[in-house]
Amino acid sequence: MRTARESSGLTQHQLAGRIGSTQSTVARWETGEHEVTMTTVSRVAEALGVELLVRFGGGVGTK
Repeated sequence: MRTARESSGLTQHQLAGRIGSTQSTVARWETGEHEVTMTTVSRVAEALGVELLVRFGGGVGTK
């Protein structure tokens, strides 16, 4: 999330404003302190103007 936000030229505060959150929450998502829901990830992607690609599986022992 941080890389996409920085590539978009937004601060944490600006991104938070676009998605109706707070700067401190964005910071916690970026550091992994808080888990992010898929709904939030989708809103962040839209706010940053990036395409969201989701891949399931691929872990060890999965097919």
